[in-house]
Amino acid sequence: MSCLDDDAQGQPLDIVWELEISPEIVDREAWESIGKKGFDSPSHFGAYIRTLRWNCVTATDANLFQAPFRAGIKLDPYQLKPLEKALHLPRVNLFIADDVGLGKTIEAGLVLREMLMRQRVRRAVVVAPPSVVIQWKEELEHRFGLTFVIYDRDYVARCRRERGYAVSPWTTHSRFILSHALLRDEEYAAPLRDLLSIDENGKPRDGADPGSL
Repeated sequence: MSCLDDDAQGQPLDIVWELEISPEIVDREAWESIGKKGFDSPSHFGAYIRTLRWNCVTATDANLFQAPFRAGIKLDPYQLKPLEKALHLPRVNLFIADDVGLGKTIEAGLVLREMLMRQRVRRAVVVAPPSVVIQWKEELEHRFGLTFVIYDRDYVARCRRERGYAVSPWTTHSRFILSHALLRDEEYAAPLRDLLSIDENGKPRDGADPGSL
């Protein structure tokens, strides 16, 4: 057999009969019945093969996207440019400065969704003005299927009541949204910097976790 996983694609696999779940030997009569149902047309089977190859190759090929096809949005071509640039960077570091109403949330969401699907990030923190925190949460959830927790004083207090004061609320979820105002409070910013392994200037410390965005 041949492996289809992205990290071992094409490598041969050995089957250990004793370890398989409910193994069964198919007799000759059963094999003969398979062909009686007929075969797919070459075009139909070719489409299936291309789908498999697309899903596998996008994990390594920076020129093929998955996020735009997993989002409930109508895209304009220019909104794919940040995603294209992000996939060619060893560490994503983009400044998106489109005018109001041109889709900065969509562009950022595409990058985040793609990075998560490629397993290049494990945690994400969105910092936004207080007036649009809820808007960011709703758009990321409705458009990209990404659930974020709003990190505020009420959330911190609830975590400490439920899990104890010693537990860092930053470790209770993998995706957060918080306001600029809260991030300026050192009581909340310092544990976040420790979690992301960045210094006061936002630069990665030695041994920083690359799985954060």
